[in-house]
Amino acid sequence: MGPAEVGFRVRRAVRARAEGAGVGRAHPSAPAGRTGAAWVRELPRRFDAAAYAAAAERVLGGTFDVLALHDGQLGFPPPWNIDPKTGTCAPLRFGKTLDYRSRRVVGDVKYLWELNRHLELVTLAQAWHLTRELRFAEACRRLIDSWLAECPYPFGANWCSSLELAIRLVNWACAWQLLGAEESIVFAGAEGAAFRERWLASIHQHCHFVSGHLSRHSSANNHLLGEAAGLAIAGFTRAEPRGRRQQGAGRLVSHCRRRLAAARGTDRACKRKGACERVLAPHRIND
Repeated sequence: MGPAEVGFRVRRAVRARAEGAGVGRAHPSAPAGRTGAAWVRELPRRFDAAAYAAAAERVLGGTFDVLALHDGQLGFPPPWNIDPKTGTCAPLRFGKTLDYRSRRVVGDVKYLWELNRHLELVTLAQAWHLTRELRFAEACRRLIDSWLAECPYPFGANWCSSLELAIRLVNWACAWQLLGAEESIVFAGAEGAAFRERWLASIHQHCHFVSGHLSRHSSANNHLLGEAAGLAIAGFTRAEPRGRRQQGAGRLVSHCRRRLAAARGTDRACKRKGACERVLAPHRIND
């Protein structure tokens, strides 16, 4: 670890302490106007709806597969701060100073984080998109609302890792589109509008957290790829200003170009070039 990285980590620790005291936290404003346009004109529906509905029924029944844990009976919605492997309940302390590596404190954090990536939310949204059964859309809203209630910003193990927040943002964006985006039935009426505002506020908080804690220096590997992708995708979904939308893609482009130049002529260069091409797409679309 060189002097530059040491200085960076000191500054990052100071920032975390300041946020722990309430300085520099996200303060979402009420969303004005419509969010970003749909990714494609019309989402395809030529799939076996029964298979997707069966998978969603399993989630509604409280059965989850989490890494090596199969057919876990977690309930619906599941308890978001309890490690499904060990049963350990992670405390709602300030996330950036929580010792998430301690099994005594949070259990096996990989299992806790995997559950909170919200893959099952996408499963429910897929079932709604293909069947138009209202209960699947309502389950999506119930799942999101339970998470917002149990995982308040910026406390607990689900507000520790920028990569985990970014992955959750990607899955939220997928569900948003599958549910119908702005025209979704889950946003209908006063109750739906209030839910939309809560969800968009959390997306803003996620983006603020990730952009302020991007992986850098020796940590800037696949973590940075995921973090920047999450920022870019969430920016398009929430229709953030142009500068905010470009932050994830712009940071990533710059990082990939530097790493690619350093590895040119090696097998690593080929791999990094492929990664660059995958993440350059949203940046080009935004030009």
